[in-house]
Amino acid sequence: QWEGIRLLPYEGAATYTGDLRDPHLSIRPSDGSMMLTVAAHIYKSGVSQGVQPLAYFSKDMVNWGDHYPLGLPGKGWLWRTEWYGTTPYNFKYAGGNYLMSSATGGTTFTTSVGGVHQPGPNANETGFCFNGPQMVALMRFDGTDKNARVGFSNAPFTSFLWYNTGIQIG
Repeated sequence: QWEGIRLLPYEGAATYTGDLRDPHLSIRPSDGSMMLTVAAHIYKSGVSQGVQPLAYFSKDMVNWGDHYPLGLPGKGWLWRTEWYGTTPYNFKYAGGNYLMSSATGGTTFTTSVGGVHQPGPNANETGFCFNGPQMVALMRFDGTDKNARVGFSNAPFTSFLWYNTGIQIG
């Protein structure tokens, strides 16, 4: 039996509405608060305007503050936040995959690597973790070549070595 405890609305501007999708949780090390990253699929007068990534923060998982827009509407989708020390990282896909980092504890993200660093088109969902100073990423593809890729990068995560797994994931 599940009970709702809070509705997280998104109202970007007076004329925009959105439905929130693909929630991912992480813990902000600096204060122990929970970070919820979602994508608001935004609409204006019933017409899709694309996706607006958002972050919400809570200390008790019941009371959530206002949302923080992570980038511009329709300019990419941040997928999952992971922390290396006190720095959050996230992959954004928008016509390519970009590694993003935040100097503001997760309230804004900027491009860390400075460009597309994926081995092909149509990459989207990415899971990743840190093994000491090394990042290991698993990336799903939906293009003609649907094989997943595994990438490795060492701190400060400015370049990746990608391997084709030879299998499709989804």
